[in-house]
Amino acid sequence: MNKVFIAMVGGVSSLIATEAAAAPPAWCNGAQVEAADLRGLASKDPREVIRAFVAAECTPSEEALAHRGEIEAARQAWSKRLGMTEADWADAVPYAQTRADSLIQGALAAKTLGAASPLDQYSVIEKAHESASDIDTLYAADMFEPHLSEAGRLAFLRTTCFHDGQPAAVDAYGMTGTEAI
Repeated sequence: MNKVFIAMVGGVSSLIATEAAAAPPAWCNGAQVEAADLRGLASKDPREVIRAFVAAECTPSEEALAHRGEIEAARQAWSKRLGMTEADWADAVPYAQTRADSLIQGALAAKTLGAASPLDQYSVIEKAHESASDIDTLYAADMFEPHLSEAGRLAFLRTTCFHDGQPAAVDAYGMTGTEAI
C-alpha cells in the first residue's frame, strides 16, 4: 500500500510516494525482543540466526526495513534448511527471548497429551526430570509415542543421556548411558 504526501518545499508542491512500513508477521504476536542486529544473520549458528530473524521481522531497525526483501528471502532459505514451516516461527519468538537453551522454560498449554505441542512435550519431559514424581523421563517420553516431536526427543536426550559434562558411572557392561553424546 502506498501513501502519497504533498510536500511544500520552497513554495513548490511536489508529490512524494512512500511505501508504508509492512506490519510484522502474525507469528510475531507482540514479541518483546531487542532491536535487530543484522550481523547475526551472517552467523553459522542457527540459534543466533533465528534470534536475528525474529528481531528483524518483529522489531525491525531502519536497516532491517531497508533490506526487508533480502531478509525475507534469507529467512525462507533458512526455513527450508531447518525444516521450519511458517507456523514454526511462532515458536521461534519465545525461543528468541531466552538467553540460553538451558534456560528454556515451558508450561503445558495443551489440555490433553494428544494435543501437546512440541514445546509442551519438552516441558513435560523436563518437569518429569526435575520432580521426584512417579513419572520419569523415559515414561514421559513414551507417553507421546508415536507422536514424540524433535523437541520432545531433545528434552529426553538432554535430561537422560547428556550429563552436562559430568563424568557418568560405568555399568557392568562398560556403558555409561551417555553414548549418544
